[in-house]
Amino acid sequence: MLLSGSPLGCEGPPPPNTGTSPKTTESSEPMNAAKTAPSRDAPTAANHATEPAPPAPTIEGATFDPNTDLYVQRCGDTFPCGTHLQQAAMEACAGLTLGAAKGWRLPSKSEFSRIKNLRDLEGARGYHWTSTSYTQDAAQFWIMALDSSPSTTIPGTRKAFTARCVRPQNS
Repeated sequence: MLLSGSPLGCEGPPPPNTGTSPKTTESSEPMNAAKTAPSRDAPTAANHATEPAPPAPTIEGATFDPNTDLYVQRCGDTFPCGTHLQQAAMEACAGLTLGAAKGWRLPSKSEFSRIKNLRDLEGARGYHWTSTSYTQDAAQFWIMALDSSPSTTIPGTRKAFTARCVRPQNS
């Protein structure tokens, strides 16, 4: 039987409030509006989101694809793309200079899939090398066409195909 009438059997009033608490949420410092309010002059993330990105610089002989952030070699009469075996195609891209731009390479299979629908590409006939090797046989590489021809793999030493080079915007 409980003697105090309290359900827990505790007797007496609650302990006095000492005025100190281990975690205090109040500050003795007055609030400074400059510290807490965002500056009207400072750009906000929302302002940056609405500003369009500056256009990519022009590289003569290439077109820029904003969806992949890649420059893509046009392969026209003025800047022809050679046909090579796969290793020579990689070397041709590595040594390519268009305008003053260096740093070219063969596109990967997924990059080629995304750039193949660009409208500003010339020399779109036939298959083009990619840098992607076939998973089951590293001596074979994916070749792809800019038209609706199916993608396939072929040994890198079997036949010459077009080397259409790409370059990241910021390289």
